[in-house]
Amino acid sequence: KAEKEKVQKELQSQINVVESRLRQQKYEDEESSLCKELICSLSPQEWFKDHADKKRIRQRERRRNRIEKRRQEFRQQQQQLKQEEESQTRQVSGRKSMRRQRQSPSNTKECNDHKEPDFEDEQLTSSDEECPLYFEDSEQLLTALTNMENLNKKIQEHEVVLRELQVQTNSLKDNSNLTSNES
Repeated sequence: KAEKEKVQKELQSQINVVESRLRQQKYEDEESSLCKELICSLSPQEWFKDHADKKRIRQRERRRNRIEKRRQEFRQQQQQLKQEEESQTRQVSGRKSMRRQRQSPSNTKECNDHKEPDFEDEQLTSSDEECPLYFEDSEQLLTALTNMENLNKKIQEHEVVLRELQVQTNSLKDNSNLTSNES
């Protein structure tokens, strides 16, 4: 009985360790996701547009390659059928028997003029590759954040100057109203 309790405690301890690791991993995944969202929000929209354009070009190229491959396979099959038909025709024409004379041309020659199917039904496919991040190294991100911080400071300075000007304007209006009332 004591040994069972010991095994249970060890198992419970192992379960607790695994649960703790899972919680830590979940937390790290959430943090990573938030960081990625921040980095993506700092990336210029042109970057995403350019990447989407390049992705569409790659998709069209993959589609074009699949269509060409299907066309080549169809042509090879047609060529093989034609060769088989010619071989059969040679075998039949080489025989000098009554069957050959009785057989009609439609029986000896198969129709190999199959029309090429429409291969344009191929769909665009995605490689499911994620858009790469705009920032390739930490220095780029640091520079972007520094530029944003400097811009924010300038905006705050301009807001202070604007408030001071509003106060002065209001003061001048008040003084103007006082002097006009005195007159």
